[in-house]
Amino acid sequence: MKKSKSNRLWLLALIFLLPVIIGSFLYAFHTHFHFKTTNHGVLVSPPLAVWGPTHQWQVIYLTPDLKKPLDAARIALGRNAKRVMVKRATTTERKRISGAVQYPDAGVYLVDPLGNVFMVYLNPVNPMDVLKDVMHVLQVSQIG
Repeated sequence: MKKSKSNRLWLLALIFLLPVIIGSFLYAFHTHFHFKTTNHGVLVSPPLAVWGPTHQWQVIYLTPDLKKPLDAARIALGRNAKRVMVKRATTTERKRISGAVQYPDAGVYLVDPLGNVFMVYLNPVNPMDVLKDVMHVLQVSQIG
């Protein structure tokens, strides 16, 4: 009877301590593990201040063939569509972006309401990937 109680106590301790031990190990050695991320674009770290505050999220594309798919993706946002502006980069914006962001093969940039480029999509761009990331950003955003 006493051995049974002792075994139960050890099992109970193991059940409660094992998650703490595993969590501490993963926290301490997080750089050695490569967990899958949910974003489809390339995060620009740190975000680059290219524009002043715009008070709207922006999807800026460089090639004209992306206009229709990205506009359709914006409409698919539903009630959040008014929070996002889809536009083609002007010549001056292209120069400003290319001077700041080191992705020569980029097709689309995501810009936050504060004017920071924070995500880049390399060519070929899948508009559904952009839509998924914009939906996620709008869901968790507190700035716009």
